[in-house]
Amino acid sequence: MRELAILTFVSLDGVMQSPMLPDEDLSGGFTEGGWAVPCWDNVMESVGEVAMSQPYDVLLGRTTYDAFAPFFS
Repeated sequence: MRELAILTFVSLDGVMQSPMLPDEDLSGGFTEGGWAVPCWDNVMESVGEVAMSQPYDVLLGRTTYDAFAPFFS
């Protein structure tokens, strides 16, 4: 059995929606898109060095897949 590591971008108040772009996911009237951008460079540098340094698989939900799909083809 393989190990499972979960990388979740969530704010201290529980927001997981639209971490990168202001218009990434406006569902439910969400208007705070892009909330993670001010911290992104430092966080992603660490994630890249530690969590993503070895080959890995990605499991995406439907909405996230729809956002990523254009980059995979």
